[in-house]
Amino acid sequence: MRDPLHEYMCDIVPHLARGKVWCFHCGNTRSVDSAACLRSGWPKCCGETMSIDSPEERATLKAKEGGHA
Repeated sequence: MRDPLHEYMCDIVPHLARGKVWCFHCGNTRSVDSAACLRSGWPKCCGETMSIDSPEERATLKAKEGGHA
């Protein structure tokens, strides 16, 4: 069942619209239906929830925060 609110959120948030998630630990990437994930939960890998932020985006954020990638 499609939910207009979840579909709308995926349309306006670029990270959700691309339909990909990444594992922080092993780098595994999966294609997902982001609206379905908002309704029922995000996939897990290596025992943790996968991220909508790509490795490059996480590295950029860490650099801006003064951390190391």
